[in-house]
Amino acid sequence: MTAAIILAAGEARRAGGPKAVWPVEGRPSVRRVAEAALAAPEVAEVLAVTGGPWAGQVAEALTGLAVRIVDSPNSALGQSESLKAGLRATGPGRKTAIFLLADQPFITSQIIADLLQFHHANKAGLTAPFHRGRRRNPVVFDLDRWRERLLAQGGDAGGRKILDAHPEELVLWPADDLPEECFMDFDTQEDYRRLTP
Repeated sequence: MTAAIILAAGEARRAGGPKAVWPVEGRPSVRRVAEAALAAPEVAEVLAVTGGPWAGQVAEALTGLAVRIVDSPNSALGQSESLKAGLRATGPGRKTAIFLLADQPFITSQIIADLLQFHHANKAGLTAPFHRGRRRNPVVFDLDRWRERLLAQGGDAGGRKILDAHPEELVLWPADDLPEECFMDFDTQEDYRRLTP
């Protein structure tokens, strides 16, 4: 009963362009993320939250996939608005949400599946990968515990405030054996060139 919510809204000011649709190995970054989520058997539905000047391009990049496009009309106010738009659009009975970044193109269906299995096996409230000394994305939330708190968030931190404020609820999935690129995203054109030489 997991919803995968891809955060693909915003103006991408630091990137200077629609980074979610920039090609990575021949496919738009957001499409790669969506395909990974769709291939994870634990995921019941995939939603992509769009908004801002690049919303049409993001939606076009997902053409033909079983992904529900969700508009975030207030995306300029920060990532939390996209997070809330995605949550409100999830189907009934969803117990878990995994939030994916549209600019994390080397995430895989296996990572998503393993992370969700780890989350459920530990009956965790919050789960995130821990890779080489750092907490990484994507993050999993138990919605029975955190839905209302997530819907009350504001600003650009999204769910990070909850993770920082409740370390006792957070279970870290050890992922040191995975390549660095699996968890890399890109905020600038320089980041993108480093990730896709």
